[in-house]
Amino acid sequence: MKDYLRLRPDLVLVVMACLLFAVEPVQGYLFGGDLSKSGTNLIAIAFVFAMTAISFVAPNYQRNLLNTSNVFIVVVSLHTLTYIVISGSLNGAVRYDIFALLRSIVLGYLLYNFCRAIPHENREPTLKRIALIVWWTVCITILAGNLSGKGLYTYAEHSSGYKFFYPSLNELSFVFFSSFLVLLATHQNNTRKAIYTLLTLLTFLVIGNKSFIALFSISLTAYFFLNRGTIARITILLILCAILIALASTNIAETLIDKSFALIIYILTEHSSGSSKLLVKLSYLNPFSALVSERDTLLSIAADIYRTNYGLFETVFGLGYSTYGSIYGIARGSGTFSYSEMDPVDIFMSYGILGLLITFAIAISVYSEHNEISNRFYMLRRILVILFFSTGALTGHLYLMGFPAFFFACYAGLCASPYRNLAP
Repeated sequence: MKDYLRLRPDLVLVVMACLLFAVEPVQGYLFGGDLSKSGTNLIAIAFVFAMTAISFVAPNYQRNLLNTSNVFIVVVSLHTLTYIVISGSLNGAVRYDIFALLRSIVLGYLLYNFCRAIPHENREPTLKRIALIVWWTVCITILAGNLSGKGLYTYAEHSSGYKFFYPSLNELSFVFFSSFLVLLATHQNNTRKAIYTLLTLLTFLVIGNKSFIALFSISLTAYFFLNRGTIARITILLILCAILIALASTNIAETLIDKSFALIIYILTEHSSGSSKLLVKLSYLNPFSALVSERDTLLSIAADIYRTNYGLFETVFGLGYSTYGSIYGIARGSGTFSYSEMDPVDIFMSYGILGLLITFAIAISVYSEHNEISNRFYMLRRILVILFFSTGALTGHLYLMGFPAFFFACYAGLCASPYRNLAP
Protein backbone atom coordinates (compact mmCIF):
# COMPACT_ATOMS: atom_id res chain seq x y z
CA MET A 1 0.00 0.00 0.00
CA LYS A 2 2.85 2.33 0.87
CA ASP A 3 4.55 1.91 -2.51
CA TYR A 4 1.23 2.15 -4.35
CA LEU A 5 0.39 5.52 -2.82
CA ARG A 6 3.84 6.85 -3.47
CA LEU A 7 3.96 5.66 -7.06
CA ARG A 8 0.40 6.58 -8.14
CA PRO A 9 -0.57 9.89 -6.49
CA ASP A 10 -2.26 10.88 -9.76
CA LEU A 11 -4.71 7.98 -9.39
CA VAL A 12 -5.37 8.93 -5.77
CA LEU A 13 -6.17 12.48 -6.90
CA VAL A 14 -8.60 11.33 -9.61
CA VAL A 15 -10.42 9.10 -7.12
CA MET A 16 -10.70 11.96 -4.61
CA ALA A 17 -12.05 14.32 -7.29
CA CYS A 18 -14.65 11.78 -8.40
CA LEU A 19 -15.78 11.08 -4.84
CA LEU A 20 -16.20 14.74 -3.97
CA PHE A 21 -17.98 15.47 -7.23
CA ALA A 22 -20.33 12.50 -6.73
CA VAL A 23 -21.25 13.73 -3.24
CA GLU A 24 -22.70 17.01 -4.57
CA PRO A 25 -25.77 15.75 -6.49
CA VAL A 26 -26.40 13.09 -3.82
CA GLN A 27 -26.34 15.81 -1.18
CA GLY A 28 -28.69 17.95 -3.27
CA TYR A 29 -31.05 15.00 -3.82
CA LEU A 30 -31.20 14.05 -0.13
CA PHE A 31 -31.78 17.59 1.15
CA GLY A 32 -33.75 18.96 -1.80
CA GLY A 33 -31.31 21.76 -2.59
CA ASP A 34 -28.59 23.80 -0.95
CA LEU A 35 -29.77 23.18 2.62
CA SER A 36 -26.88 21.22 4.09
CA LYS A 37 -23.11 20.82 3.60
CA SER A 38 -22.92 17.65 5.69
CA GLY A 39 -21.79 15.47 2.79
CA THR A 40 -19.16 17.98 1.70
CA ASN A 41 -17.97 18.42 5.29
CA LEU A 42 -17.60 14.68 5.90
CA ILE A 43 -15.69 13.95 2.73
CA ALA A 44 -13.49 17.05 3.15
CA ILE A 45 -12.52 15.88 6.64
CA ALA A 46 -11.86 12.37 5.26
CA PHE A 47 -9.55 13.85 2.61
CA VAL A 48 -7.72 15.94 5.22
CA PHE A 49 -7.01 12.82 7.25
CA ALA A 50 -6.11 10.83 4.11
CA MET A 51 -3.58 13.37 2.84
CA THR A 52 -2.13 13.78 6.32
CA ALA A 53 -1.68 9.99 6.49
CA ILE A 54 -0.12 9.94 3.00
CA SER A 55 2.42 12.53 4.11
CA PHE A 56 3.74 10.05 6.70
CA VAL A 57 4.42 7.35 4.08
CA ALA A 58 5.70 9.82 1.47
CA PRO A 59 8.59 11.78 3.03
CA ASN A 60 8.94 14.13 0.06
CA TYR A 61 5.31 15.20 0.35
CA GLN A 62 5.86 15.73 4.07
CA ARG A 63 8.79 18.05 3.28
CA ASN A 64 6.63 19.90 0.74
CA LEU A 65 4.05 20.62 3.43
CA LEU A 66 6.55 21.85 5.99
CA ASN A 67 9.19 23.66 3.96
CA THR A 68 10.20 27.22 4.78
CA SER A 69 7.97 28.82 2.13
CA ASN A 70 4.92 27.31 3.83
CA VAL A 71 5.77 28.15 7.44
CA PHE A 72 3.80 31.40 7.33
CA ILE A 73 0.63 29.71 6.06
CA VAL A 74 0.90 26.89 8.64
CA VAL A 75 1.44 29.30 11.53
CA VAL A 76 -1.39 31.58 10.42
CA SER A 77 -3.73 28.61 9.98
CA LEU A 78 -2.99 27.30 13.46
CA HIS A 79 -3.44 30.74 15.03
CA THR A 80 -6.66 31.28 13.09
CA LEU A 81 -8.02 27.90 14.20
CA THR A 82 -7.10 28.67 17.82
CA TYR A 83 -8.81 32.05 17.64
CA ILE A 84 -11.94 30.55 16.07
CA VAL A 85 -12.22 27.88 18.75
CA ILE A 86 -11.72 30.36 21.59
CA SER A 87 -14.02 33.11 20.26
CA GLY A 88 -16.64 30.60 19.12
CA SER A 89 -16.66 28.85 22.46
CA LEU A 90 -17.16 32.18 24.23
CA ASN A 91 -20.06 33.04 21.92
CA GLY A 92 -21.46 29.52 21.96
CA ALA A 93 -21.09 29.22 18.17
CA VAL A 94 -18.17 27.47 16.52
CA ARG A 95 -19.53 24.65 14.34
CA TYR A 96 -19.70 26.59 11.06
CA ASP A 97 -16.21 28.06 11.59
CA ILE A 98 -14.52 24.70 12.14
CA PHE A 99 -16.07 23.07 9.08
CA ALA A 100 -15.49 26.16 6.91
CA LEU A 101 -11.79 26.28 7.84
CA LEU A 102 -11.25 22.53 7.37
CA ARG A 103 -12.94 22.36 3.98
CA SER A 104 -11.25 25.49 2.60
CA ILE A 105 -7.80 26.55 3.81
CA VAL A 106 -6.76 23.22 5.40
CA LEU A 107 -8.05 21.00 2.58
CA GLY A 108 -6.80 23.46 -0.04
CA TYR A 109 -3.34 23.70 1.51
CA LEU A 110 -2.87 19.92 1.73
CA LEU A 111 -4.26 19.30 -1.75
CA TYR A 112 -2.36 22.10 -3.49
CA ASN A 113 0.95 20.76 -2.22
CA PHE A 114 -0.08 17.18 -2.97
CA CYS A 115 -0.73 18.16 -6.60
CA ARG A 116 2.59 19.98 -6.84
CA ALA A 117 4.36 16.81 -5.74
CA ILE A 118 2.93 14.73 -8.60
CA PRO A 119 5.61 13.88 -11.23
CA HIS A 120 5.74 16.08 -14.33
CA GLU A 121 4.84 13.38 -16.78
CA ASN A 122 1.57 12.67 -14.94
CA ARG A 123 0.45 16.28 -14.49
CA GLU A 124 -1.24 17.02 -17.82
CA PRO A 125 -2.96 13.61 -18.22
CA THR A 126 -4.33 13.91 -14.67
CA LEU A 127 -5.52 17.47 -15.30
CA LYS A 128 -7.27 16.42 -18.51
CA ARG A 129 -8.83 13.33 -16.96
CA ILE A 130 -10.37 15.17 -14.01
CA ALA A 131 -11.59 18.08 -16.15
CA LEU A 132 -13.19 15.73 -18.69
CA ILE A 133 -14.98 13.75 -15.97
CA VAL A 134 -16.36 16.92 -14.38
CA TRP A 135 -17.24 18.68 -17.62
CA TRP A 136 -18.97 15.73 -19.31
CA THR A 137 -20.85 14.76 -16.14
CA VAL A 138 -22.26 18.26 -15.67
CA CYS A 139 -23.22 18.61 -19.34
CA ILE A 140 -24.90 15.20 -19.50
CA THR A 141 -26.76 15.44 -16.20
CA ILE A 142 -27.98 18.99 -16.83
CA LEU A 143 -29.04 18.48 -20.46
CA ALA A 144 -30.41 14.93 -20.17
CA GLY A 145 -32.05 15.62 -16.82
CA ASN A 146 -33.75 18.71 -18.22
CA LEU A 147 -35.18 16.72 -21.14
CA SER A 148 -36.46 13.99 -18.83
CA GLY A 149 -37.69 16.38 -16.12
CA LYS A 150 -35.52 14.81 -13.41
CA GLY A 151 -33.97 17.26 -10.97
CA LEU A 152 -34.47 20.60 -9.28
CA TYR A 153 -35.38 24.06 -10.54
CA THR A 154 -32.57 26.60 -10.50
CA TYR A 155 -35.03 29.07 -9.01
CA ALA A 156 -37.72 27.00 -7.34
CA GLU A 157 -39.81 30.00 -6.28
CA HIS A 158 -40.11 31.05 -9.94
CA SER A 159 -40.25 27.51 -11.40
CA SER A 160 -37.48 28.39 -13.82
CA GLY A 161 -34.04 27.16 -14.81
CA TYR A 162 -32.74 23.67 -14.26
CA LYS A 163 -29.81 22.39 -12.17
CA PHE A 164 -30.31 18.60 -11.87
CA PHE A 165 -29.58 17.86 -8.16
CA TYR A 166 -26.57 20.13 -7.73
CA PRO A 167 -27.03 22.18 -4.51
CA SER A 168 -25.25 25.52 -5.01
CA LEU A 169 -25.06 26.88 -8.54
CA ASN A 170 -22.36 29.40 -7.67
CA GLU A 171 -20.09 26.56 -6.59
CA LEU A 172 -21.04 24.36 -9.55
CA SER A 173 -20.58 27.21 -12.04
CA PHE A 174 -16.99 27.82 -10.97
CA VAL A 175 -16.07 24.11 -10.96
CA PHE A 176 -17.74 23.52 -14.33
CA PHE A 177 -16.30 26.61 -15.99
CA SER A 178 -12.79 26.05 -14.60
CA SER A 179 -12.95 22.48 -16.00
CA PHE A 180 -13.93 24.00 -19.34
CA LEU A 181 -10.89 26.31 -19.20
CA VAL A 182 -8.62 23.34 -18.45
CA LEU A 183 -9.95 21.53 -21.51
CA LEU A 184 -9.35 24.59 -23.70
CA ALA A 185 -5.79 24.91 -22.39
CA THR A 186 -4.87 21.23 -22.75
CA HIS A 187 -6.34 20.55 -26.22
CA GLN A 188 -4.94 21.99 -29.43
CA ASN A 189 -7.72 20.73 -31.69
CA ASN A 190 -9.92 23.69 -32.67
CA THR A 191 -12.93 21.49 -33.40
CA ARG A 192 -12.88 20.12 -29.88
CA LYS A 193 -12.50 23.60 -28.46
CA ALA A 194 -15.56 24.72 -30.42
CA ILE A 195 -17.57 21.75 -29.13
CA TYR A 196 -16.50 22.47 -25.54
CA THR A 197 -17.47 26.12 -25.92
CA LEU A 198 -20.89 25.48 -27.50
CA LEU A 199 -21.90 22.79 -25.02
CA THR A 200 -20.70 24.90 -22.10
CA LEU A 201 -22.78 27.84 -23.28
CA LEU A 202 -25.81 25.60 -23.87
CA THR A 203 -25.47 24.07 -20.40
CA PHE A 204 -25.34 27.49 -18.75
CA LEU A 205 -28.41 28.63 -20.69
CA VAL A 206 -30.32 25.56 -19.48
CA ILE A 207 -29.19 26.23 -15.91
CA GLY A 208 -30.54 29.73 -16.35
CA ASN A 209 -28.31 31.69 -13.96
CA LYS A 210 -26.32 34.77 -14.91
CA SER A 211 -22.90 33.79 -13.57
CA PHE A 212 -21.63 32.55 -16.94
CA ILE A 213 -21.52 36.17 -18.15
CA ALA A 214 -19.11 37.10 -15.38
CA LEU A 215 -17.09 33.89 -15.82
CA PHE A 216 -16.61 34.40 -19.55
CA SER A 217 -15.89 38.12 -19.16
CA ILE A 218 -13.34 37.69 -16.37
CA SER A 219 -11.54 34.86 -18.19
CA LEU A 220 -11.31 36.68 -21.52
CA THR A 221 -10.18 39.91 -19.86
CA ALA A 222 -7.56 38.07 -17.77
CA TYR A 223 -6.26 36.20 -20.82
CA PHE A 224 -5.96 39.38 -22.88
CA PHE A 225 -4.31 41.29 -20.04
CA LEU A 226 -1.85 38.55 -19.01
CA ASN A 227 -0.68 38.09 -22.60
CA ARG A 228 0.72 41.61 -22.58
CA GLY A 229 4.05 42.78 -21.19
CA THR A 230 4.42 45.01 -18.14
CA ILE A 231 4.64 48.25 -20.15
CA ALA A 232 1.61 47.28 -22.23
CA ARG A 233 -0.38 46.44 -19.08
CA ILE A 234 0.42 49.79 -17.51
CA THR A 235 -0.49 51.54 -20.77
CA ILE A 236 -3.82 49.67 -20.95
CA LEU A 237 -4.63 50.58 -17.35
CA LEU A 238 -3.82 54.25 -17.97
CA ILE A 239 -5.96 54.29 -21.12
CA LEU A 240 -8.85 52.66 -19.25
CA CYS A 241 -8.55 55.21 -16.45
CA ALA A 242 -8.57 58.04 -18.98
CA ILE A 243 -11.64 56.56 -20.69
CA LEU A 244 -13.45 56.19 -17.36
CA ILE A 245 -12.67 59.79 -16.43
CA ALA A 246 -13.88 60.99 -19.83
CA LEU A 247 -17.07 58.94 -19.57
CA ALA A 248 -17.75 60.08 -16.02
CA SER A 249 -17.64 63.71 -17.10
CA THR A 250 -20.26 63.21 -19.85
CA ASN A 251 -23.60 61.48 -20.36
CA ILE A 252 -22.02 58.85 -22.60
CA ALA A 253 -21.31 56.52 -19.66
CA GLU A 254 -24.96 56.39 -18.62
CA THR A 255 -26.05 55.67 -22.19
CA LEU A 256 -23.48 52.88 -22.64
CA ILE A 257 -24.42 51.28 -19.32
CA ASP A 258 -28.12 51.40 -20.16
CA LYS A 259 -27.54 49.85 -23.59
CA SER A 260 -25.25 47.15 -22.14
CA PHE A 261 -27.81 46.22 -19.50
CA ALA A 262 -30.54 46.20 -22.15
CA LEU A 263 -28.53 43.79 -24.36
CA ILE A 264 -27.73 41.43 -21.48
CA ILE A 265 -31.34 41.46 -20.29
CA TYR A 266 -32.57 40.74 -23.83
CA ILE A 267 -30.27 37.71 -24.19
CA LEU A 268 -31.18 36.33 -20.76
CA THR A 269 -34.93 36.85 -21.07
CA GLU A 270 -35.11 35.47 -24.61
CA HIS A 271 -32.65 32.56 -24.49
CA SER A 272 -32.09 31.55 -20.85
CA SER A 273 -34.40 29.13 -19.04
CA GLY A 274 -34.05 31.24 -15.90
CA SER A 275 -35.74 34.20 -17.61
CA SER A 276 -38.92 34.16 -15.50
CA LYS A 277 -36.99 35.00 -12.34
CA LEU A 278 -35.23 37.89 -14.04
CA LEU A 279 -38.50 39.21 -15.46
CA VAL A 280 -40.10 39.15 -12.02
CA LYS A 281 -37.15 41.02 -10.50
CA LEU A 282 -37.20 43.57 -13.31
CA SER A 283 -40.82 44.31 -12.44
CA TYR A 284 -39.82 45.84 -9.10
CA LEU A 285 -36.04 46.46 -9.32
CA ASN A 286 -33.74 48.56 -11.46
CA PRO A 287 -31.74 46.62 -14.11
CA PHE A 288 -28.49 46.68 -12.12
CA SER A 289 -30.03 45.27 -8.93
CA ALA A 290 -31.92 42.63 -10.92
CA LEU A 291 -28.81 41.48 -12.77
CA VAL A 292 -26.75 41.19 -9.57
CA SER A 293 -29.58 39.34 -7.80
CA GLU A 294 -30.09 42.13 -5.25
CA ARG A 295 -26.57 41.86 -3.88
CA ASP A 296 -26.59 45.61 -3.42
CA THR A 297 -29.34 45.02 -0.84
CA LEU A 298 -27.40 42.17 0.77
CA LEU A 299 -24.38 44.45 1.05
CA SER A 300 -26.45 47.12 2.79
CA ILE A 301 -27.61 44.51 5.34
CA ALA A 302 -23.95 43.66 6.10
CA ALA A 303 -23.19 47.38 6.44
CA ASP A 304 -26.02 47.79 8.96
CA ILE A 305 -24.73 44.82 10.97
CA TYR A 306 -21.25 46.32 10.96
CA ARG A 307 -22.45 49.67 12.26
CA THR A 308 -24.45 48.00 15.02
CA ASN A 309 -22.15 45.19 16.20
CA TYR A 310 -18.54 46.04 15.33
CA GLY A 311 -15.92 48.00 17.22
CA LEU A 312 -12.15 48.17 16.75
CA PHE A 313 -11.53 44.58 17.92
CA GLU A 314 -14.28 43.14 15.69
CA THR A 315 -13.02 45.19 12.73
CA VAL A 316 -9.57 43.63 13.07
CA PHE A 317 -10.58 40.07 14.04
CA GLY A 318 -14.27 39.77 13.09
CA LEU A 319 -17.14 38.10 14.93
CA GLY A 320 -16.48 34.60 13.65
CA TYR A 321 -18.34 32.90 10.79
CA SER A 322 -20.89 31.21 13.05
CA THR A 323 -21.79 34.32 15.02
CA TYR A 324 -21.87 36.61 11.99
CA GLY A 325 -23.98 34.13 9.98
CA SER A 326 -26.53 33.86 12.78
CA ILE A 327 -26.83 37.65 13.11
CA TYR A 328 -27.05 38.05 9.34
CA GLY A 329 -29.81 35.43 9.11
CA ILE A 330 -31.91 37.39 11.60
CA ALA A 331 -31.23 40.70 9.83
CA ARG A 332 -32.10 39.16 6.46
CA GLY A 333 -35.39 37.90 7.86
CA SER A 334 -34.74 34.20 7.29
CA GLY A 335 -34.01 33.41 10.92
CA THR A 336 -31.44 30.80 9.84
CA PHE A 337 -27.71 30.97 9.13
CA SER A 338 -27.08 33.29 6.18
CA TYR A 339 -24.54 35.72 4.68
CA SER A 340 -24.15 38.41 2.02
CA GLU A 341 -23.09 35.98 -0.76
CA MET A 342 -20.04 38.14 -1.52
CA ASP A 343 -17.01 36.31 -0.15
CA PRO A 344 -14.73 39.28 0.69
CA VAL A 345 -17.58 40.90 2.63
CA ASP A 346 -18.31 37.67 4.50
CA ILE A 347 -14.61 37.06 5.19
CA PHE A 348 -14.26 40.59 6.59
CA MET A 349 -17.38 40.30 8.73
CA SER A 350 -16.30 36.88 9.99
CA TYR A 351 -12.53 37.32 10.42
CA GLY A 352 -11.97 41.05 10.07
CA ILE A 353 -9.09 42.80 8.35
CA LEU A 354 -6.84 39.91 9.39
CA GLY A 355 -9.01 37.48 7.41
CA LEU A 356 -8.91 39.66 4.32
CA LEU A 357 -5.11 39.96 4.55
CA ILE A 358 -4.77 36.17 4.80
CA THR A 359 -7.07 35.73 1.80
CA PHE A 360 -5.08 38.28 -0.21
CA ALA A 361 -1.77 36.63 0.82
CA ILE A 362 -3.00 33.21 -0.37
CA ALA A 363 -4.14 34.66 -3.71
CA ILE A 364 -0.79 36.39 -4.29
CA SER A 365 1.16 33.31 -3.21
CA VAL A 366 -0.62 31.00 -5.66
CA TYR A 367 -0.65 33.61 -8.44
CA SER A 368 3.05 34.49 -8.22
CA GLU A 369 4.50 30.97 -8.53
CA HIS A 370 6.98 30.50 -11.37
CA ASN A 371 8.68 27.70 -13.32
CA GLU A 372 5.53 25.94 -14.52
CA ILE A 373 5.84 22.87 -16.68
CA SER A 374 4.56 24.85 -19.70
CA ASN A 375 3.53 28.37 -20.67
CA ARG A 376 -0.05 27.16 -21.13
CA PHE A 377 -0.21 26.05 -17.51
CA TYR A 378 1.41 29.28 -16.38
CA MET A 379 -1.39 31.23 -18.06
CA LEU A 380 -4.12 28.81 -16.97
CA ARG A 381 -3.11 28.90 -13.30
CA ARG A 382 -3.11 32.68 -13.20
CA ILE A 383 -6.51 32.89 -14.90
CA LEU A 384 -7.88 30.33 -12.40
CA VAL A 385 -6.62 32.45 -9.49
CA ILE A 386 -8.22 35.58 -10.94
CA LEU A 387 -11.42 33.70 -11.72
CA PHE A 388 -11.71 32.08 -8.28
CA PHE A 389 -11.17 35.20 -6.21
CA SER A 390 -13.07 37.62 -8.46
CA THR A 391 -16.04 35.25 -8.87
CA GLY A 392 -16.16 34.78 -5.11
CA ALA A 393 -16.34 38.54 -4.75
CA LEU A 394 -19.22 38.75 -7.24
CA THR A 395 -21.29 35.66 -6.46
CA GLY A 396 -20.06 34.20 -3.16
CA HIS A 397 -20.08 30.52 -2.15
CA LEU A 398 -16.41 29.90 -3.09
CA TYR A 399 -13.69 30.81 -0.57
CA LEU A 400 -15.02 28.80 2.37
CA MET A 401 -16.78 26.00 0.49
CA GLY A 402 -15.21 22.56 0.03
CA PHE A 403 -16.46 21.79 -3.49
CA PRO A 404 -14.96 24.81 -5.31
CA ALA A 405 -11.96 25.03 -2.95
CA PHE A 406 -11.03 21.41 -3.77
CA PHE A 407 -11.10 21.87 -7.53
CA PHE A 408 -9.37 25.24 -7.40
CA ALA A 409 -6.53 23.77 -5.33
CA CYS A 410 -6.45 20.70 -7.58
CA TYR A 411 -6.24 22.54 -10.90
CA ALA A 412 -3.98 25.32 -9.63
CA GLY A 413 -1.67 22.80 -7.93
CA LEU A 414 -1.34 20.68 -11.06
CA CYS A 415 -0.47 23.83 -13.04
CA ALA A 416 2.00 25.19 -10.47
CA SER A 417 5.76 24.85 -10.21
CA PRO A 418 6.85 21.44 -8.94
CA TYR A 419 8.22 20.42 -5.59
CA ARG A 420 9.95 17.09 -5.15
CA ASN A 421 8.05 14.13 -6.58
CA LEU A 422 6.09 11.80 -4.33
CA ALA A 423 7.88 8.83 -5.83
CA PRO A 424 11.31 8.13 -4.32
